[in-house]
Amino acid sequence: MELLVELSATGAVTRVTVARSSGANALDRAAVAAVRNWRCAPARVGGVAVPATAVQRIRFSLR
Repeated sequence: MELLVELSATGAVTRVTVARSSGANALDRAAVAAVRNWRCAPARVGGVAVPATAVQRIRFSLR
């Protein structure tokens, strides 16, 4: 699955959307909930922190 993750200039996750579903709603919801709590290093342009959008791939392995 793939998520679009929007980050603030401070590295906080401001929005998470499903770009490509895993095919299971419960897994999609779990991934979105987990990523919402992440903290990231902010993107920088010319040394200045800026908001950014990133694609995050999530791979589930059921055993």
